[in-house]
Amino acid sequence: ITVIGVENCEDGGTNDIQFKTTIRKTSKDTVCYNGWLFLRYGVRNDMQEVWEISSLGSTGGWKSNFLTFRNKHGCLDTKRIFPQWFKLFELAKLNDTSCPIPKGNYSFDCVDLSNLQFERTNVMIYGTYRVTTTYYLNKVKIGCFIYKGIVYPRVNEDETPSTSTPSLVSGSLHSSSIG
Repeated sequence: ITVIGVENCEDGGTNDIQFKTTIRKTSKDTVCYNGWLFLRYGVRNDMQEVWEISSLGSTGGWKSNFLTFRNKHGCLDTKRIFPQWFKLFELAKLNDTSCPIPKGNYSFDCVDLSNLQFERTNVMIYGTYRVTTTYYLNKVKIGCFIYKGIVYPRVNEDETPSTSTPSLVSGSLHSSSIG
């Protein structure tokens, strides 16, 4: 997965979680993600996340509800499904990235976003996607982000670049709806 955009949602609820980011291509194969992250409550397991994944339609519009799932334990579930997200905290000099993540302001420089992978999800079809991630604490929306990315075939290191494996991501994730 190559991330091509990150932004705050128009409605971020209380905005107790906020990103300020830039994405820049540093070479042919490297994309860097720079910015800061504000976490009024940190990242805790009593937070819930809702991930709504939309696919880019053939006419250019987003087809909503391609895939929706809910994480009931915000920190642990995110770390299990998308551990590369926690690289932000490592680059922000947080020595212990186990759950929960303490509240605070975190700045990071050059997180490589050119080859992200979901660790435990069903197979995703190659294409362009928008992931809207909304965070809740005690049923109150505290933040929302939109990630846009392109899913490419995974190339095995033992193979030539023109040959790819049949799926980008695989595993077991229980989703609440598949569209």
